Amino acid sequence: MYYGFGHMGYFGWGWMALFWVGFILLIIWLVKTNTESGKQGKNPLEILKERYARGEVAQTQYHEMRRDIEKKE
Repeated sequence: MYYGFGHMGYFGWGWMALFWVGFILLIIWLVKTNTESGKQGKNPLEILKERYARGEVAQTQYHEMRRDIEKKE
């Protein structure tokens, strides 16, 4: 019988919906892994600056740690 869904019927629409959901999830996963891999390449001084900006490190600690990092580089 013809129910207005073309020659594939409900079965075809279901597979098409699964395809698009999978495709969208794949794109989201690729974007997420790409942005996470960029975080791993930071050097210690950049990490220290970020921690200071977030308020995790006091000013005196920041300057001491910065001097230590610059000595090692």
